[in-house]
Amino acid sequence: SMKMVAASKMKIAQNRLEPALAFYETVDRAFAHLEPDAEQLAFYEQEAAAAGAASGPKTTLVVLAATDRGLCGAVPTNVVRGALDAASAAERRGNTVAFASVGSKGAEGLVANRRGNAVGAVALEVGQKPTTFVELSYFADVLLRTEPDEIVVVFNKFYNVLRNELTTVKIDGLDRMRAASKWQETEFDDEDCLQSLSEFRFAAAVWRAVHDNQATEHAVRYTSMDGASTNAAELVDSLTLEFNKYRQASITTELSEIVGGMAAILEG
Repeated sequence: SMKMVAASKMKIAQNRLEPALAFYETVDRAFAHLEPDAEQLAFYEQEAAAAGAASGPKTTLVVLAATDRGLCGAVPTNVVRGALDAASAAERRGNTVAFASVGSKGAEGLVANRRGNAVGAVALEVGQKPTTFVELSYFADVLLRTEPDEIVVVFNKFYNVLRNELTTVKIDGLDRMRAASKWQETEFDDEDCLQSLSEFRFAAAVWRAVHDNQATEHAVRYTSMDGASTNAAELVDSLTLEFNKYRQASITTELSEIVGGMAAILEG
């Protein structure tokens, strides 16, 4: 029954993923080829360094798209591993790392790896009902209030029932976006527009990551339940064969005793 439920939920998750993925790819194309102008980037980095000297080291926010339930193989474990790798890379650059998780399994994995103190937010039961962009935008807005210098989103990318891949999406800092030569031909009213664009891209990335990970979760659970059903059937067949062997041996023993007793009577 769990296999059938997982198959049904996987189909629903796939239907939700298609528009979410198309939406994210459309948004992401707007940020493609953002090669920063060297002079502009150096200027903004100097400003950031001067501000950082007073405010402390840069902060990297690592967002995990995990799950709330088990029986889905290594889906949450892979996400936690990817998040820890991203955190280690950021710490080697001297950054302070904070975590946020969509799903309790991500937070539990971080706690198990002694990173619980760095978990700032956990969103529970996301995806039990159709998740809207507004809901995840609110979660993204809560995370952005901490004003991280860079953001990394870690999730499992869904391909099909048998294939998924750990994926990391990095949201460039505002300095690199401001210095991009692509925007030199665009006239903005103020720099808040770039800030809004960066926040919108982050919300779209979280939305896509959550739907990708949900489809992967149900696909892996379906595969696990299918394997469990196959193993259970094989175990039943094996035990049935073993039972039949003992039963046949018992019958043979009883027949031998009856024949032997009858022979002894006739001889007597």
